[in-house]
Amino acid sequence: MDTDSLHGAGDPASRAADLRGRVARLEAELGEIELLYAQALGEAEHHETRRAQAAERLEEAIAAGAEPAEASELSSQLVTFTRRAAQMEAQVEILTGKREAVRRHRADLVELAGALEGLAEESALAGASDAAPDAGRSEEH
Repeated sequence: MDTDSLHGAGDPASRAADLRGRVARLEAELGEIELLYAQALGEAEHHETRRAQAAERLEEAIAAGAEPAEASELSSQLVTFTRRAAQMEAQVEILTGKREAVRRHRADLVELAGALEGLAEESALAGASDAAPDAGRSEEH
């Protein structure tokens, strides 16, 4: 990471360009997060469906007077599917938080880059207006 642009080195236009590059990298990262989010969401839904099915099978087995070994096996499956569903739901929550944090950071960088670009334009205009009278004076002498 080029820390010079963060600590005042360089003109506003080059700092704005650096920030625009960072924004592009954040957009690529957001794309990756979106893919992971969609995958985790699908997995969470899949595991929740399997958990619900296991709970239903266990309930039916107990109601039908299942043997303890069968009930134990179904209970074990339910615990496994519940754990997997919870892990995937947690992954979805983590990715949601990361996605929102990166979006906020990207928006802040876009705003800052825009401000720096405006400053660069003002500086260029001020430099041009300062140079114009000097050019006229040198022609007079």
